[in-house]
Amino acid sequence: MWRRATNVAFWIGVSIYFGGILALGAVAAPAIKNAVQNAGISMPGVPVPPLEMRPEVTGQIFGEILARFTTVEVIALALMLVGIAGFLFAHTPVRRSAWILLIMWFGLAAFLAYDTGILRNKVWAQRKAMWQTAAAHLPDGSPNTWPERAEFNRLHLRSESLGRAKAYLLLGMIVVAAWRGLAERPIKHETQIAAKRPAPKTAAPTLHEEI
Repeated sequence: MWRRATNVAFWIGVSIYFGGILALGAVAAPAIKNAVQNAGISMPGVPVPPLEMRPEVTGQIFGEILARFTTVEVIALALMLVGIAGFLFAHTPVRRSAWILLIMWFGLAAFLAYDTGILRNKVWAQRKAMWQTAAAHLPDGSPNTWPERAEFNRLHLRSESLGRAKAYLLLGMIVVAAWRGLAERPIKHETQIAAKRPAPKTAAPTLHEEI
């Protein structure tokens, strides 16, 4: 029962996490961009020019979605950890794939901690700094002459790369967990092999041997 419960917990967690990231990147982001453009949605406080209204509104909406998705990420990570604990403590012998999954889980948790604790705050702070300095860059608004905008673009690209790294790491965990037979720990000792072999049958003693 414990094995099945932990196995189900892992697959629910990794499915929610991977599916959520795919839905955000492949569905939500382009849909929000198109909706903002077609509806002509605007937002007060955006210095236009030199900035454009559509990317700023899209970033505001998508940023709020990402902030709410953090709760889903934490819950999914917890479920995945329960599943990996089952792979480590409820299965004998422990397969190498379980240790690989644990290492990948720590990598995913580190990405999430960096994203929510450091990078996301920097992105929002730099966005405000870019807005505040927009008036001084009305002629062209080029990032080459606008340090705040150049820094924001750099942080934004890093945030997108981190999201892709999460997706790749989750995909790797799915492959390892689904194809665990390739990562089984090999049996190295002849005593373990001999222990699994049936004991040879002994022949009945002859009359001469009994005498």
